[in-house]
Amino acid sequence: MNVLLLGNGYDLNYKLPTSYRSFLLTIDFLVKHGLKDINSVGDVFGNPELNEYDSFIKESYKEYKSVYDKIVLDKDNVQKIIDISQNNLWFKYFIKSFNKNVGWIDFEREIAFVINCFESFFSEVRLDTNLFTACNTNTIRYIILGMFGFFISGSAGIHSPNKVRKISQEYTIEYPLKSNCYIINKEKIVYKLSKDLNDFSYILKIYLKYFIESTAKELINQSKITQIPPFNDNDIVITFNYTNTYELFDPDTRIFHIHGNVNDKIVLGINPDKNDDIENVNTLFIPFKKYYQRAFYDTDVSYLHWMRDYINQEGGDKIIHLLVMGHSLDKTDEEVIRKLFDLSSEITILYHDKTAKSQYIYNLVQIFGKNQFDQIRDEKRLEFLPLNMDFTEFSLNRSRSSIIASEAEMFRLTF
Repeated sequence: MNVLLLGNGYDLNYKLPTSYRSFLLTIDFLVKHGLKDINSVGDVFGNPELNEYDSFIKESYKEYKSVYDKIVLDKDNVQKIIDISQNNLWFKYFIKSFNKNVGWIDFEREIAFVINCFESFFSEVRLDTNLFTACNTNTIRYIILGMFGFFISGSAGIHSPNKVRKISQEYTIEYPLKSNCYIINKEKIVYKLSKDLNDFSYILKIYLKYFIESTAKELINQSKITQIPPFNDNDIVITFNYTNTYELFDPDTRIFHIHGNVNDKIVLGINPDKNDDIENVNTLFIPFKKYYQRAFYDTDVSYLHWMRDYINQEGGDKIIHLLVMGHSLDKTDEEVIRKLFDLSSEITILYHDKTAKSQYIYNLVQIFGKNQFDQIRDEKRLEFLPLNMDFTEFSLNRSRSSIIASEAEMFRLTF
């Protein structure tokens, strides 16, 4: 069985601006300028101001100008993006803390960091009051909490040592009733964070659907982008992407969207931690966990059954070959990566450059540890192959395929 695992790098390979940076800067541009004189995707992606901040969008527009200018925007949905973003806690936070080098992985880590700040805050402060003291050792934590607007005026100076702060009354509850005594309402704070993250994921979904997928469909129809051989003839495709780009190329292959897609709910959250494994797990922050969202949104996990059923068939050695493209294999998706690697007989990872290859190794060692990583290399014949290959002689015959790399080195890739 040939299994293809895809991440965001698959769309980026076709110069589609699906990165966190491009998404965030585009939404910020729309919030600032509105829809005046904007009718097409090209009116946004071709705007000099946006191009100044995002060179990827600039190059993408330069490459596909004729298509972008042709795609008419759904103004009702784009207006929803603007309306939601203006008051969204997560959007405001990400814009304030924006770093030009961040990608999707850092995005998820930032969500995890914020949730950890709130989790620690609730465990360390007295909840039977709406007052607390900012401790010197937790300067960053209180700055983060202050950025989400749960404190009354003066939160910008929250790092001041031993200064008493107060929770905004909106996020307190009178207890006991009619006592005129207010305590921190942690459930309401978590609900607000969760609701705004759901709204933020909706913004992302609309962006990908009307700015990216509509463009990709037209690019494929005009044969401006084509599928390259290694991504054809797979038995199943497992993708972390929300976009349906692969389906546009090949609608007949069985495709599993682990985190949902733009036509449905999407998973946008964080990994479980050791506290999720204890018997009396604290479920206060469970709406932010990917495993909860996958279950709640009923995302497709049947790829595991397909792979296990194939392995358990009678007769002959059952081999599963996993080809990875565009996914960082970062610890943020450790749960899924471990399951896939455990089921796969051979694993081939395509990398963009030496830096990317180094990062892959680093990420895998973080997930498996040195000893298990070495074992995977020995037993499963883990291979790393460069993306910049000449694929003209590539063939797939469910056994062995010869590939001539652009570096004039001969690689053996087993499928």
